[in-house]
Amino acid sequence: MRGPSDPSKGELSPLANLSAVEANWVDVQFIERRLDKARIELEEILLQIAAPRDLPDPGAITSWKDVSADFRLLYHHLLYLQQSAERINASITGLASIVGNRQAFREQQLSLHAAEKSRGLTFIGLVFIPLAFVSSLFSMSDPYGPGGDLFWLYFAISIPVGFVVMAAYYIFDLGFRADGSGWSFARISEVWGGAIRRRRQGTRRNTPLARLDKGGHGIHIG
Repeated sequence: MRGPSDPSKGELSPLANLSAVEANWVDVQFIERRLDKARIELEEILLQIAAPRDLPDPGAITSWKDVSADFRLLYHHLLYLQQSAERINASITGLASIVGNRQAFREQQLSLHAAEKSRGLTFIGLVFIPLAFVSSLFSMSDPYGPGGDLFWLYFAISIPVGFVVMAAYYIFDLGFRADGSGWSFARISEVWGGAIRRRRQGTRRNTPLARLDKGGHGIHIG
């Protein structure tokens, strides 16, 4: 069986990957089958020699030719080994679950990192796409080219268009649900409604309550 490295160092290698855990699980399954086969054979031998299955009493052995005591002792040692193999199998099954969760977490971190990179590329595209669009629209020829009298129109149009595109992307991004169920207009209204409610609640907390007395004068409360 493939054993782990020094546990005092907190290492799980070579059991630190799922393939190694599966290989050890296969080894333990093979050992369990061999032990079970040997147990059945010993039970048949004990039945043939009419020997009980309990542990032998050393004081009751009168002759070295009494092989029944040897088979009974081997039978109990075999049962102990079989129980040990079952415990190891259960431990490896638990370890497989831990390693699987670790690999899933690692893959999730990698996917989140890739998503952050793609979001950065998307932002860069949002910056340059409006500029390229306006340049192609005006063809950057006189009088709109560099040094021309109307070159300022390039910035006057590109900058607002860029902000409009980024705002549209932000609003579109709000439509995606956190659980990955998809995009919907209801999600956008839900987010905006929650933001407006939070803003109103904050305004109410910061505004003192007031009421009028009988004379029409305001009395501040809170």
